[in-house]
Amino acid sequence: LLLTNQASLDDLNHRLDRSVGMARFRPNLVVAGETAFEEDSWARIRIGEVVFDVAGACDRCIMVTFDPETGEATPDREPLATLGRFRRGEDGRMYFGQFLVPRNEGRINTDDTLEVLSHKEPIRLRAGARPPRRPLPFRKSDASPWTVSPSPRTRHTELLRLCARIGYSPPLSPRRHGKRHEERKWT
Repeated sequence: LLLTNQASLDDLNHRLDRSVGMARFRPNLVVAGETAFEEDSWARIRIGEVVFDVAGACDRCIMVTFDPETGEATPDREPLATLGRFRRGEDGRMYFGQFLVPRNEGRINTDDTLEVLSHKEPIRLRAGARPPRRPLPFRKSDASPWTVSPSPRTRHTELLRLCARIGYSPPLSPRRHGKRHEERKWT
């Protein structure tokens, strides 16, 4: 599963000229909390009845530059360009979100609380992260700062379902397949 944090998206949006929605990142779970990118340091968490190992950060590809509502790419390569300026790892990849591996069966419900069971060393980012363009808004703290909500369904998800129905498996990331979309021949 892919988990993202609303506070992390808020931080990213404060660095952008035009805000983007969470659907750009295609998460399965979205948590709402106070601290941006706190999820980078989680090693094991519990949501509802399920314990998850946090397998690692999700490196982002060109897909985040496509508007899920229109299918059109942004000409300025945002939000990937901005992620490259402040969320680029030492390996050169841009990161947003965390991969989760469930360790047991159970139910997860909207508004379940998230409990951090253990921490780890976060990914190492290149030096020189820029501060947000606008100050971040103040968030009121409450007893349970993390709540979980399902990701909105996107056209990307619908397209993948259609492809599965006709037996076609499209590449999900041009970088992982070694070819750019322009070079790939579609039949």
